Amino acid sequence: MLKINKMKLVIPALMMIVAMAWLSLRPPPQIVSEVSIEHPKATQINQFLQAQMREGNIPGMSVVVIENGLTSHKVGLGMADIASQTKVNANTQFELASNTKAFTGLALHTLEQQGLLSLSDKVRDHLPAFNMQYEGEDSPVTLQQVLHHTSGIPFDSITLFSEATDSLALSRDVAKLNDVALVHPPGSVFLYATINYDVLGAIIAKVSGLSYEDYVTQAVLQPLGLNQTSFVKAENHATGYKHHFGGLEAYDAPIYRGNAPAAYLSSNINDVERWLKIQLGLIDSGSLDKSLFEKALRPDRSIKPWFNGGSYASGWWSIQQGSGEISHSGNNPNFSTFMMFFPQEQKAVAVLANINSDRIEQLARGINNILLDQPIPYIEGDMYASVDKVALGLIAFMLPFTLVNLGFLVYSIVETRQGSRKFEGTVVSVVIKILVAALFLVGLAVCVNSLPKVFFGGVNWNVVNTWAPNTLILGIAAVFIGVSSFSAYTIYTMVYQKPNDKQIFVISALGALSGLGNTFCIFTINMALQSPDPLGNGLYIIFLFGMVLYVLGQKVVRTKVLSLTNQTIFNMRMGLVRRILSSPYHQIEKVERENIQTVLNNDAELISQFPHYLIMMITSATTLLFCFIYLGSVSIWGLLLALLVVTFATMLFFTAGARANAHLENARTVQEYFFAYINDLTAGLKELNLNNKKKAHFHEDMKDSCQEYCDSNVNAGVKYINVLVMGELLFTIVIGFVAFIYPAIFKNLSTADLTTFVLVFLYMTGPVNGVLNNIPHLMKIKVAWKRVCNLTDRLDEMALESITSSNNSVVKVNKDVTIELKDVTYEYYRQNESQGKSEEGGPATPSFIVGPVSCYFNSGEITFITGGNGSGKSTLAKLITGLYVPSNGQINVNDCVINSDELNQLYTAIFWDYHLFNKLYGVNAEDKQSQIDEHLDTLRLSKIVNIEQGKIASTDLSTGQRKRLALLVSHLDERPIYLFDEWAADQDPEYRKVFYQVILPELKRQNKCVIVISHDDHYFNVADKIIKMEMGKPTISKGESAHSISKEPISLSSEPVGV
Repeated sequence: MLKINKMKLVIPALMMIVAMAWLSLRPPPQIVSEVSIEHPKATQINQFLQAQMREGNIPGMSVVVIENGLTSHKVGLGMADIASQTKVNANTQFELASNTKAFTGLALHTLEQQGLLSLSDKVRDHLPAFNMQYEGEDSPVTLQQVLHHTSGIPFDSITLFSEATDSLALSRDVAKLNDVALVHPPGSVFLYATINYDVLGAIIAKVSGLSYEDYVTQAVLQPLGLNQTSFVKAENHATGYKHHFGGLEAYDAPIYRGNAPAAYLSSNINDVERWLKIQLGLIDSGSLDKSLFEKALRPDRSIKPWFNGGSYASGWWSIQQGSGEISHSGNNPNFSTFMMFFPQEQKAVAVLANINSDRIEQLARGINNILLDQPIPYIEGDMYASVDKVALGLIAFMLPFTLVNLGFLVYSIVETRQGSRKFEGTVVSVVIKILVAALFLVGLAVCVNSLPKVFFGGVNWNVVNTWAPNTLILGIAAVFIGVSSFSAYTIYTMVYQKPNDKQIFVISALGALSGLGNTFCIFTINMALQSPDPLGNGLYIIFLFGMVLYVLGQKVVRTKVLSLTNQTIFNMRMGLVRRILSSPYHQIEKVERENIQTVLNNDAELISQFPHYLIMMITSATTLLFCFIYLGSVSIWGLLLALLVVTFATMLFFTAGARANAHLENARTVQEYFFAYINDLTAGLKELNLNNKKKAHFHEDMKDSCQEYCDSNVNAGVKYINVLVMGELLFTIVIGFVAFIYPAIFKNLSTADLTTFVLVFLYMTGPVNGVLNNIPHLMKIKVAWKRVCNLTDRLDEMALESITSSNNSVVKVNKDVTIELKDVTYEYYRQNESQGKSEEGGPATPSFIVGPVSCYFNSGEITFITGGNGSGKSTLAKLITGLYVPSNGQINVNDCVINSDELNQLYTAIFWDYHLFNKLYGVNAEDKQSQIDEHLDTLRLSKIVNIEQGKIASTDLSTGQRKRLALLVSHLDERPIYLFDEWAADQDPEYRKVFYQVILPELKRQNKCVIVISHDDHYFNVADKIIKMEMGKPTISKGESAHSISKEPISLSSEPVGV
């Protein structure tokens, strides 16, 4: 019988995705009419059994109940053979599995009664080659020690059996024990090893001179009248089944005749009924002395009872519970049985089934509880059904996972062929990556190879393959294929890279694997604490693999997230910059500068952290997922409690998040105000330093803004902190609840399970806090993302308007340029009104109108625009340069209608608030270096400004000097139209004269169209045309003739003082 640790199936449980609908393929169990006495609770018992058969996917079973010395219930349920639709009846044979041991023990006692052997005999007295050693020293083993499983022979000796049907199989398999070392001194510790009874079978054969099977048949079965019990399968033998893809599969298990004394007797429910009545003394034992049965039921109480409170007798457990229970379970690869009887109460229950299932013992005990009018304990899931479900989950997860990997891999190869992916690195780096992946797969293979040793009592994969569902191997194969495909895709994309490849799938998968490795560590630590030999059973291998998986996963993930984070900032900022540059000036001018600054700086930085928090949450969530699975494997109530706590804590956090969101929104808005204060601080520092009261007042306003931002963040944070403390307190309460209340509620919960609950809950605190602590960050990112989206949408609308307003005209500009304004107007509206609409939705009245303007600007002509402050001079300048789009009218260039983008490109302009860049953008500086040097000399800047390779290096310049440097840049642009907005206002009188009487005429001589906004009325004689603006209305007049300007050279020898 292959027993498995209760901590089974945790490590393989990667995903519990189970296609339970397949269970419908199995026919529902049906009751057959084989009832000796109709029990008053027959309906309740049958309904209980049928429900459990459906839930446990049990094909068929036979049940007998004996009460007060009489058979009170006997029933057959389900199918003996699904394919032929043969129902189970009273004559259907089942393998008794380990319940065969009771017959072997009884046969041994018959030989003892005959004086042919003694239980105190050494095994080597009958099998001379049987020489056992413990820690290298000879350790003789007695028959009694073998009978009571205290021989010290290890459980994994089950691997010694070979598939065979010949008569020598028993002696061959027993002889293999000569190479096996004992794990305990003989007679010191109970350790179940099925081969113990095969040793007894070999002795029975040796002493009796018959084969083991013949002696048991002649000395036990025939005298007891068990005529339907034999080692040969009859025609009415049930077909054995295994769990398979959520359903059932007929399974013809290998025959190990060498294990016949321990597992291969077959019987039907009628003979089992007789056998139990003989044990109860209700039926005469024929020629067998009743004292033989008393000896067979006499347990070995010289050693500590087993965890179930029982001591082992001759193929029976004697459990000191109530009036005394005698029981034994039996499990073969495709059959399972359980028999229990209570001698004092003259009661017995037996269940036979044609599938290997942990439920069979629980069903028998459930029937006993029904008889006692006691509640039925929770029926734990069947281990091999769980194996099948886990394997099915692995296949269901790994199949699409593999297909996704292969799909991505093929797509990446196509990208490489198309040229979007390029080879990066060296051949050595590629080899290293492949070796790392190979080592990972080798490590995974080592862990998989150790699973039988860890979870199946130290057996090998041959034994596991015999006992476990075939889906287990398929599931493991699916894991290897999935991991291999993922490794191939990951390596390929690391070798052949493409720009801006975020690799979210790879990062998420690695984060999940890292979380899985983290889970491996806690599981193996918990199991090691409960294992008698944590080094010997290979647990450390899984622990080391989990640790390496976690560390390497975190290293790769965090490295990739670091790159992804910075790339995200870059992409977001450049995307916004691209939108800003492509938006119409008259629209972007309305966007608050602090809004753009906050989005580009703070919001982009904050949003870039999203991948980091996402990976942390994936890792923590993965760890929690497998903690949930682990708790579910120990107790469903532990799982439900954990889910309840985590769900409640998460709901609290999201509730707090909803309340804190208003504070976060306010903090983000206040942050924009603060940036506005920063702009005022840097731009108005001179003014603030000239007035202490003004400085103090400004300081108070800035302090209030900072305080409001601080308070909003604190208020939001306090709400999350309160919930976080509540969550931690909740976990502490739950741990206390488990420690103090669980033992009182769940009587059958072991101390080991309680320890597991506490340990896992303590461990889950970290991942839960890891998830919950990220929620405030995600809420801040949500606010930042909303602001970025708002700005992006606004900029996209502006860009769309720019595209819509384009008429796709093409203007040919040769030497001469004529700009014509036809009834051009520009309307200003109040800040709270969108253009053309009032707050009520009706037509709005403009607050100020520039125009209508109708005039020409020609090449070889100087036009002055004059007027008082607020008269519309700057607006007109922005209209004729295309920075503003006319509300009405049109602008033509050389008799062609032109859009704003095309009009922009005709100008070089120096506005009064001109920004001087530290680099000459749009100019081939290297080809124009001589021209640059010449202009620097002319502008008297060569000693204080140095321009090399287009970069401007200078000491601090005065405003006038900066304007002169701007004049140099405008000359280098070589555009047909020049616009100067109050350029001379910052110049000293001497250089102002140079501007008006030298520079402007020279531009005119070069046939440039020159437009000057000026208040210098004593230089109006330079103009060919003067446009005077008053309240937005233009008055156009002719200027004096250009020949009136002095032709005499003006001395530039003295350095004018910049203003």
